[in-house]
Amino acid sequence: MAPLWGSSWSSKWGSTSGADANASGSNDLKPSLAQILTSKRIRYTASALATVGFFFLLFHNYDRLPTLATMRGGYSAAGPTNADCPPAIVPSFDDASVDWSQYAYTQYVTNKEYLCNSVMIFESLHRLKAKADRVMMYPENMMDPAETNPQSHEAKLLVKARDQYGVKLVPVSVQRRSGGDGMSPATSELPRSTKTPY
Repeated sequence: MAPLWGSSWSSKWGSTSGADANASGSNDLKPSLAQILTSKRIRYTASALATVGFFFLLFHNYDRLPTLATMRGGYSAAGPTNADCPPAIVPSFDDASVDWSQYAYTQYVTNKEYLCNSVMIFESLHRLKAKADRVMMYPENMMDPAETNPQSHEAKLLVKARDQYGVKLVPVSVQRRSGGDGMSPATSELPRSTKTPY
């Protein structure tokens, strides 16, 4: 029967262990299991496999590993437990005692893109039955405030916001800064002061 590890292993092992294969009278010197497990080849192979396995598990489960913030805060990788996070205390409040006329959701529109977004926001507030007033400031050239039969797309959206969602429309004169891009109302376009109850 041929040796398990081949003749080269047997001869190399015999020379490194100090035994002479010819002295024992056998050409088939077989290493023991302990000798195989302590050899450099096996140790290097096992180390390489363990390293590959470690990185595979690390990258396969990276979303479950704790972050530095969770380790500093004492939270587990799965998230805070009930003991760590007490239930939120919602203060009691009497809705009847709130004067909702003192509050308003306000949108400032300078072009048709902002107008479309504002109408969607007011639709959501109407659907959720928000009690505060709804106010939209828009360029006075978009529509006459008393418009009843709108023709342009912008005027139709303004009338829809006013009639369907209860929005109070406030026309303003838009003043442009030199070099303004017309995209950001907070930086490039300023409304002239208007008299409003808000």
